[in-house]
Amino acid sequence: MLPLGALATLEGFRTMNRPFRTFADGDTSPDVTGWSWFKVSNTAATTIDGFAGAVEGQEIVLIATTANTTLEDASNGSTLKLAGGADRTLAADELVRFIHDGTNWYEA
Repeated sequence: MLPLGALATLEGFRTMNRPFRTFADGDTSPDVTGWSWFKVSNTAATTIDGFAGAVEGQEIVLIATTANTTLEDASNGSTLKLAGGADRTLAADELVRFIHDGTNWYEA
């Protein structure tokens, strides 16, 4: 077991021993400044088209706790390059990972 605050690598993720941050309900472009792990818990249908506060090389992981969040693919004008090339509604308990290249977020 790592001591609190120790840096660890888990399947390519760099993470600190800290809690998940939950996006504000209904936020369509949540701020990811300084965080890597997020819960998405929208109570009504919400479409995310990007993430604010990103830096090149940043990796983020989202865990949906409800099935109310749609990720908008770049083919429809967002900055999210989804693996399937189309918008996708997340299922409850679905995990998705993105890497920022300085312009777009690529699903990893």
